[in-house]
Amino acid sequence: MINDYLQPEDFLMDDTFKKYCEGSDERCIQFWEKWVIDNPSKSHLVEKARYMYQVLSANITPLNVQVNKINEAIQPQKQLRKRRILWYGAAAACLVAVLMAGLFYLNKAAKPILYSKAFEASFGSKKKIVLPDGTKVYLNSGSEVQMEEGFNEETRSVKLIGEAFFDVAHNKEKPFKVLTDNFNVTVLGTVFNLKAYPGEGFSEASLIKGSIKVESNGDQENGGQVNTVTLRPGQKIMFYKAERNSNGREIALPQLPKVEMGHLTKLDTTIVETAWVDDNLVFNSLTWKEMEPIMERWYGVEIELGDETVAGYQYTATFTKENILDVLKHLQEVKLFKYNMKGGRITITK
Repeated sequence: MINDYLQPEDFLMDDTFKKYCEGSDERCIQFWEKWVIDNPSKSHLVEKARYMYQVLSANITPLNVQVNKINEAIQPQKQLRKRRILWYGAAAACLVAVLMAGLFYLNKAAKPILYSKAFEASFGSKKKIVLPDGTKVYLNSGSEVQMEEGFNEETRSVKLIGEAFFDVAHNKEKPFKVLTDNFNVTVLGTVFNLKAYPGEGFSEASLIKGSIKVESNGDQENGGQVNTVTLRPGQKIMFYKAERNSNGREIALPQLPKVEMGHLTKLDTTIVETAWVDDNLVFNSLTWKEMEPIMERWYGVEIELGDETVAGYQYTATFTKENILDVLKHLQEVKLFKYNMKGGRITITK
């Protein structure tokens, strides 16, 4: 969450904050201007972050300020300046087109990485594997990790679908890389958890020990910005996926920001993000709608929520060896609901 930002660097990894500094998105400008007013104690951090952004961007003047200055300047000689601006704009567009064509050619010319050997953990099961470099990987239910061909010969790269806990063998000559749909992670040797299930609305990376570099890769084809941030132990970063309408086109996210940074969540002494590695099923203020895919993967069942009211019921609980029926009974004690189980299908109603 934004309120957890404690360093200027925390702001710089935020998509909306960058657009605020650029002056390129009116919605982001309004959002951050209001946030600064509402959080005066953080104003000094915001100013430091804006200064750092200007330095990193070679002191480029925010776009909205540039536009205002141009509008003021063109009034005395409107037509002449307009022709010049159009000429400069056309020249800039040509330059951008040339650069983009070059980048496109380079990207196409780059040798693609092939991923072949895969390890899977089906619904209702988990799996521990050891990669050829000595890295330990714990796969959660409904997850898959794919190794690149020639893994550990010159490079170490894997693809992840689902959730996995990595204990990476240290090798400064061969950085370990994990690719997911929403972000990529690069490490030398560390312990972290990645969650990137295709059907869920967000993905997250949680750091336990060491350091990892996380780089977002969503929307690059459509000109979206790429965020890169280095996590410290005890931190996590969440990427919210773009929603899609019935035609499959992306629509604007209902919340800001698209990328959030926070700290690992603890219930007593249990770290929620990695509790599954020790076979602990933890719900931390989750609704039935949020618990549904977790329980389906954990127990290998299919759950249907037949009531919108029940879907909003919220729970905080920890389970260890309980079977699915025991879990349902305990949840009923917190907020009453009915369930009907036929084979591997469970229907939840009010």
